Formats: sequence, structure tokens, C-alpha cells
Amino acid sequence: MRWRAETGTEQLTIEGGGDHAIAQFENLLIWQGEASPIINYPSVSTHSIGNIIFADNNATWLAITPFAEGFALEVGDLQTHPNFEAFQQAVLHQAQLQRIKDSWEYQSSRGKRLRLQRQVDDLPLIWRNGVLQTFSQ
Repeated sequence: MRWRAETGTEQLTIEGGGDHAIAQFENLLIWQGEASPIINYPSVSTHSIGNIIFADNNATWLAITPFAEGFALEVGDLQTHPNFEAFQQAVLHQAQLQRIKDSWEYQSSRGKRLRLQRQVDDLPLIWRNGVLQTFSQ
């Protein structure tokens, strides 16, 4: 979500029918569903390098890496990178998305790792920096 004086509040929205699972760790997110999502961008400047979609939202930047039935998202800003170009280069050269058996793991441009394994009838399994998280139901 962002504020623009011209248009008010704008939101990046995800449309994905059916069940889906989300893992989040600080500035990282993995979304996986039953079908490929449709990502609706607010009026921000976007471009692709390889399969990564970059969005420049002035002080906040997004790197979206799609995969079958989902995507990984990394958010950058002036606290994590000196500028948008440095964010892009760090993502391109250091970030990595990989499939591990039935899960997806994203290693960020700064080395943090987030992994998601979607469960059909239960909460997803989520690892942060290799540590399986536990949730109370």
C-alpha cells in the first residue's frame, strides 16, 4: 500500500482463486496457491529483468519472482540498499528462488532465507533462516 497525493491510497493486490498459503519474514514473502496469481500493480513504474519484475515506488522497491502457482517478493528501501539500482543488482546477483521437494525457498539479496511448504488440510510449514516455525491453533 502507498499514498499518492494525486490518487490517494493505492494497493498492490493479488488475485488467486482457491486456497493459498503465505509465508512472511520481515521484508520477504512467498505466496503459493492452487492457480497462478494475477498481480495488480498500482500506478508504479515496473519492468522485468529476466523473470524478475521490479517496481520502483520512490522510497520503496519491490522484486517479484514468479513461479508455478505463486511468487516470492522482496521489499527494499533506503535502509537496505543505497538506491533502486543497487537493490536491483543485489537481487539479480545474490537472491535465489529454488524448489526443495514440495516447498519453495527464497534467499534474499541480503542472505535471509524464507521457505514455504503448502499443506492441503493444515497450516503451511514455514522456515525462517532454516528454522521451522511453530504456530498455535
